[in-house]
Amino acid sequence: MKLKKNGQDVPNVTVEASSFYRAFYDYMPSAEDTDHTVTCEVTRAGQQPVTVSITLVILRKPSIPEIILPASVKEGNTEHITCKAFNARPEPRLYFTYNKTTYNTSNSFSKMKDDKTVDAKTIFEQTFSRYDNTRSLKCCVEFKEFDKNTPKMLTNCSTYVIDVLFPPKFLQIEELNRTNDEEGNTNLMLQCTSDVSNPDSTIRWNISPNVKRSQVKEKVNELSGNFLSANLRRHNNGETLSCYIENPAFPEIKVTETYTLNITYKPFISFSPSSSITTYVDDSISVLCQCDANPPAKIEWSNTSSNEIGERTEVSLELKMQFHSTGRHNFTCNATNAMGSAENAVLILVKEKPSELTKAIPRPTSLSTGKVISSSMLIGIICGCLAIVLIVIIAFVCVVVVWKTREKTPTRERSDNVLIQEGEPSFQPLGPDYNDLAGTNPVEAPSGAIPGPVEYTCVVKRAVGQATKPQVLKSTKHSDAPSEAIAEPVEYTSVVKRAVRQATNPQIEDGALIYADLDLPAEGSTRRKPTVNSDAETTYVSIDFAQTKKMKRSVLDD
Repeated sequence: MKLKKNGQDVPNVTVEASSFYRAFYDYMPSAEDTDHTVTCEVTRAGQQPVTVSITLVILRKPSIPEIILPASVKEGNTEHITCKAFNARPEPRLYFTYNKTTYNTSNSFSKMKDDKTVDAKTIFEQTFSRYDNTRSLKCCVEFKEFDKNTPKMLTNCSTYVIDVLFPPKFLQIEELNRTNDEEGNTNLMLQCTSDVSNPDSTIRWNISPNVKRSQVKEKVNELSGNFLSANLRRHNNGETLSCYIENPAFPEIKVTETYTLNITYKPFISFSPSSSITTYVDDSISVLCQCDANPPAKIEWSNTSSNEIGERTEVSLELKMQFHSTGRHNFTCNATNAMGSAENAVLILVKEKPSELTKAIPRPTSLSTGKVISSSMLIGIICGCLAIVLIVIIAFVCVVVVWKTREKTPTRERSDNVLIQEGEPSFQPLGPDYNDLAGTNPVEAPSGAIPGPVEYTCVVKRAVGQATKPQVLKSTKHSDAPSEAIAEPVEYTSVVKRAVRQATNPQIEDGALIYADLDLPAEGSTRRKPTVNSDAETTYVSIDFAQTKKMKRSVLDD
């Protein structure tokens, strides 16, 4: 008998002969060995050899399983956990054990490698909660092994501790210590705690704007929570403090707890209107007693009847009064609660009703102080204002009277400013003169004509040195009757040059003062009929016929 390994004779084979023949050889496979074929050949003299072959499988133990988890495992999320084993021969079996339960998950294998080994993989799906945090997850690989030709199954496992991230669910504020006097001065110690979270959360305090930062002090204790000590006053009553949580793994989650300050103190009384009130006889007045207290106080008015008590609320009590005579009246408001009591008095001054004029004018107040101005000061202000108005009216009337007087009064006082040029003045008739008394330069009148009036023209300029248009005024002369004109008392103080008179178109003005261009005879001349001498130097004067009419004949002759 002989043995062959992969067609090659195996040396050092031991043969035993008994009831049957056996051949042995010792073989220790190495990690590099793969499967091979062993052949046993038996020969007898004169006979053909007999052979039998068998395939020898060399087992290879797989690697220790490896668990692969995602970057983070958050509460409520479904996670996929992978387990792998490498270089196994033949194919192993992978499975999970979690929370005392075995999960026979499906296995997948890679292609066989050159050394006849494979890699195995399995996946475990699970939704975790905060209660799964720190629990163990096992992945095991099961493979075959022989011990002295006896097969058995062996197992290798890997363990992983689950780290589940979860936020806190609630906060709690607890009052640890309080000292409180009747004035409301309070020392308070608060503690803010939360349930556990992974990772640990940070507790912070949110202080009301009306509570100064100097009044509070924070202290952090990782085991027992966050502490806040505060020194408060009664005006802080009803305000809120709150604590909240910040967690870096869950920035979207906001957990807040609010604490309302309850500071107890005795009553403090005030009045509306103020503690000093002025009213008038037969007028109704309402005074409100306001009480600031915690707990709410019982409010009462003393020295009053029930029909004088008005509306009552938790923090105020109204007093309604009406007085029929002048005087001073004091009323006291009392308030009591568990912390103490308080009282305060209000003074009501009753006066006679002011006059109608005083009533019509509201009592002014000082803009700077807001106080009511006294009656004497008010009377002084009114008298001053009336005096100023009276002075303004008198001045206006004086101006109007003077203006009207100057408008109606004829003015001649500036006639001396008129410059009279030396020479022979002339006046010019507008038409032929049929009434020539002296017989000089006669002009025959038409047959049947009646001697009529002669019209003279005058040229007037209203102000010296002004370029206004000259005006032509008409006058009618009948026979020997002197010329007459009725005119308004207007002052004319101008001399018009010949060139200006001849170059300007005259204008007719009815009912005004008449001026004439007079070509007067020389001194000592007996010539009666005026003549026109266009080449002679002519002086133009202003004659006020309205005033002249009033003068005596002797004065005119002079």
